[in-house]
Amino acid sequence: MVTLALRNLLRERARLAISVGGIAFAVTLIVLVRGLFVAYQGRVADYFDGVEADAWVMQSGTADFFHSFSLLPLELSGELAELDEVTSTTPYVARLVALEVDGADTVLYLVAYDPSDPVTGPRRLTAGTSDLGEDEIVIDNVFATQHGIRIGDTLTLEGEPLVVAGISSGGDLVMFQYAFTTFDTARRILDFESIDNAVLLHLKPGIDRAALATAIEINPNLQFRTPDAIINVNQRVINDGFLPVIKVLLAIGFIVGVAVVGLTIYSSVIERRREYGVLKALGARTRHLLTVITIQSLLAAILGYAAGITLAYAARWGSQRWVPQFITELHLRDLAWVAAATIAMALGAAAMPLIRVTRIDPAEVFR
Repeated sequence: MVTLALRNLLRERARLAISVGGIAFAVTLIVLVRGLFVAYQGRVADYFDGVEADAWVMQSGTADFFHSFSLLPLELSGELAELDEVTSTTPYVARLVALEVDGADTVLYLVAYDPSDPVTGPRRLTAGTSDLGEDEIVIDNVFATQHGIRIGDTLTLEGEPLVVAGISSGGDLVMFQYAFTTFDTARRILDFESIDNAVLLHLKPGIDRAALATAIEINPNLQFRTPDAIINVNQRVINDGFLPVIKVLLAIGFIVGVAVVGLTIYSSVIERRREYGVLKALGARTRHLLTVITIQSLLAAILGYAAGITLAYAARWGSQRWVPQFITELHLRDLAWVAAATIAMALGAAAMPLIRVTRIDPAEVFR
């Protein structure tokens, strides 16, 4: 059966190439779209997961730091530091800032940090320094690449000129990128001289966090959140905005793969009705013919999957060079999931000529 299926496939090389190519492009689409979603989900988690804090306190009703806004009085950080369960606190100050680069309007998500204790600072530095002085800034490498910005260049934020002292990675969120500066500079630019967005708590070991949360939330204007909760609510930016689109694109990729292979196998069956009739006349059962067709589909799917994965890695390499904001993360578990989807494509395609095969009459060979 395998030999017959292979001979049928290789007999029409052009048709095989179309079938394999269709699956390859479908697999490439599925892999890259899934990788894009995973990468941006990870980027949101990457920054907040790297913030060394045991808890966050923010304004009650704050959904996340991108869709809503938390404003707390400056003195709250000192008040929370006096609690018995708390060893120290760190203010969190951040906001989207508009700026103009080479005549084009753009935005940065400006975050304040203390260079001597960079709890809220950049995760990974790729160039320059993170030991900032006044009127200096660290920008994300994607932003730097997009706009051709280098160490020593000057950006003007809210009328304030800042010298680019460092370039970091891990702060790309598609719509905007992170940037970092000192607390004094950020407060002046953001006009946050008397407010914070949140307060990070560093707690003593073994304390009852639920009790601490209850004590803090006695104030109806405050809410207590764990680091995991912060990551989850901010990942909703990706889940809510991208996940529905991702699902549609994945479905389109799957349908394209099924359609290409199915039409190829279907046309092959139509053209070889007499040959299948000969096989039936010689004693082959319908299930044997269906097995041949299924093997043909699976062989085409395997070849398409291999070609698609190769194309996906090539596209990933190219995007990193020419479209830095298009990031993908390819994990083995996702590749295994795509392999299963490719097999499902093949099985779905094999079902398309099912009725034609069952209706083949052995007598056709004698007409």
